Amino acid sequence: MPIEVLEESPTYIKLLVRGYPLEVLNSIRRATMEEAPKMAVDFIGVDRNDSVMFNEILAHRLAMVPLKSEEALERYASPEECKDCTPEEAAAGKCVSSDGKPCYARLILEVEGKKGGTIVYTKDLVSEDPDVKPVYDNIPLLSLLEGQKVKLTAYARLGRGKEHAKWMPAVVAVVKPILRGVEVSEAVCDSKCQEECVELCPHAFEMKDGKLKLKEGTTISMLMHCIEYICEGRGLKPIFEEDSFIFEVESDGSLSARRTLIEAAKAVSQKIEALKTQLREQAG
Repeated sequence: MPIEVLEESPTYIKLLVRGYPLEVLNSIRRATMEEAPKMAVDFIGVDRNDSVMFNEILAHRLAMVPLKSEEALERYASPEECKDCTPEEAAAGKCVSSDGKPCYARLILEVEGKKGGTIVYTKDLVSEDPDVKPVYDNIPLLSLLEGQKVKLTAYARLGRGKEHAKWMPAVVAVVKPILRGVEVSEAVCDSKCQEECVELCPHAFEMKDGKLKLKEGTTISMLMHCIEYICEGRGLKPIFEEDSFIFEVESDGSLSARRTLIEAAKAVSQKIEALKTQLREQAG
């Protein structure tokens, strides 16, 4: 069953998928947001914070900073092995998996406000692991007046989006059917009615050979808006290609869009295998 890559960049991928059930594609789509693991700050240890920002708010801002996670997937323990580790254990370096992989990466923020005020950016967050650092250097974190200081340690671990949005690598994940045309019930909408639809929705419809046709470039949302609201009750229906879909994923940069899809598909496959195992056990 063919899958064609139509567009791809480090943070975006667009696929043409044929022959796969929509239910399977939708499971993978949801898994890109809920099951594909990535690194994010789990908690912070604050030594000093003279800023006007509460520690809790600063912790939340740091947690939402995308961290590079491609290498971390192989080098750090799984979310399931680390989620019950306490901050005290993490700070003491006691959080490791059964095979010796660490749970946490540490990032240090130590900044002092200079004359005229200082804006602290993600580039000021120094990671002890060069493979786990902010994806973008220019995200503002807080402001400091002259003489104000912030000193803290942030602890990042692998997690999944179903646990918290900060562990969600995909910011957009969409499965769309491929629009082929529009079906017109001539018993309901004759040629004059169709011409009126063209006048009402010129951005979506045109007349060709005396029949209502879709304009090139018409999207599903454009068509459905015309059918459901502007030309409502005129017997128009969208026509989609059978078993063909566009699958789009955009990541926050922590994982590439391709890796996000791969990890999501692996998670769905593992769930299916676990279900099969349980069913065999129940069957005796």
